[in-house]
Amino acid sequence: MTTDDGGIGNVLHTAEKIANDLAVLNKQSTSSTDSSAGTKRKVLDDSVRIEISPYCSAELKPIVEPLIKQLEGIDAAELLSLSTRDGDSGATLDSSQSIEPIHDLVKPKYQNQKENNIVRYLHVKEIEHRYSAGIFVFPPNTSIPLHDHPDMVVISRILYGDLYVTSYDVMPEDDNVSDHSGCNEEEESSPTSRQSPLRASFRKIKDLINRTLSLHHSSEEQQGSILHVTPNMKPLNCSPSDDSESMIISAPKVTCLYPHEGNCHSFRAGPHGVAVLDVLLPPYSDGSRDCTFYEKNIIQEHDEELYTLTPIEQPDDFHCVGGSYGKFGDRQHHDIGIDNV
Repeated sequence: MTTDDGGIGNVLHTAEKIANDLAVLNKQSTSSTDSSAGTKRKVLDDSVRIEISPYCSAELKPIVEPLIKQLEGIDAAELLSLSTRDGDSGATLDSSQSIEPIHDLVKPKYQNQKENNIVRYLHVKEIEHRYSAGIFVFPPNTSIPLHDHPDMVVISRILYGDLYVTSYDVMPEDDNVSDHSGCNEEEESSPTSRQSPLRASFRKIKDLINRTLSLHHSSEEQQGSILHVTPNMKPLNCSPSDDSESMIISAPKVTCLYPHEGNCHSFRAGPHGVAVLDVLLPPYSDGSRDCTFYEKNIIQEHDEELYTLTPIEQPDDFHCVGGSYGKFGDRQHHDIGIDNV
C-alpha cells in the first residue's frame, strides 16, 4: 500500500507510531542502550497489551493529535475512487462536492436480502496489540447499535456522507483513574487535586445510581456489568441535529473517543449513506478486549436524570458483514458482531 493512495499510507505509519507512544506512556516497555549512538531508546515488546484506561482524555489528546491531523488530510475521493456528482443528489464529500456512494459496490453481495440494517466492513490493516484500521460502509439510514470501546482510543474520519452520533461518557470506576473530563491545569498540579471536587461529584452520583439499581437487580454480578454514564454532548466536530438525543458529523470531519470520554456510542447514517474510516488504538482483538452492546436506562431521581447502560446480546436486526472494495477488505474480519457473507 503506497503512501500516495489518498494519504492512507501516512495514516497507517502515524497510527503505528502513536500506538508505540501509548505503550511507552503506559510504561509497558523496556530500555536498552543503542551503543552506536551512545543514547538510550525504548524497545517495545509487541506482545504486551496497551492499557490506557488509567489516563484521561486530556493526557491522551496530545499523543493522538498527529493521527487526527493525518486523517484530516485524507483524500477520500482518491482513497475510494469516488465519482463526483453535480448538486446535492449524492452523499456529501465536502462543503462543495457530492459523490456516488459505494455501498452497492462492496463484494460479495450479502446473501440475505431480507435484512435491511446491514453495514459492510472493509479491512485496511491491523498490527496485533497495537492498532487496527478499517472502513465501515453504511447504506442510507442504516445504523450500528449502542456499543463500547473498552480501554481504547478510536479516531473516525467521515469519508463521505452524514453520520448521526449518540455518545456517552463512562464514569470511571477506579479512584486511581483520572477523570475523563478533568486534567485541567489546576488538577494536574497535584495528584490529590485530581481526586476532587469533580471526582467526588461523580462518586456521589454513582452511589446514588447503585442504590437505585439495587431495588431492581439482586445479582451483584449483574450490577457489576452495568455502566454508569453521562451524555456526551460535545463530541469532537459534531454539531446539534434535529434529533435531540444525537449529534451530526459530516464529511470531511474527524471525531475521536477515549477510554472514558464518549466511549459508548451509536451511529445512524444519513439519507445518502456514509463511509467512515476508523483507527482503533489498540484493536478489539486483544484477548479480553471485546465489544459489548448496551441498552440505555434512565433513572429519574428528583429533578435529575441518571443514565445507565445494561449489556445486551447483539440486536437481531443488526448485521456487520465483511467485504471488499478496491484494495481494501481482503482479510476475513473478526471484529464487532461481524457476520460471514
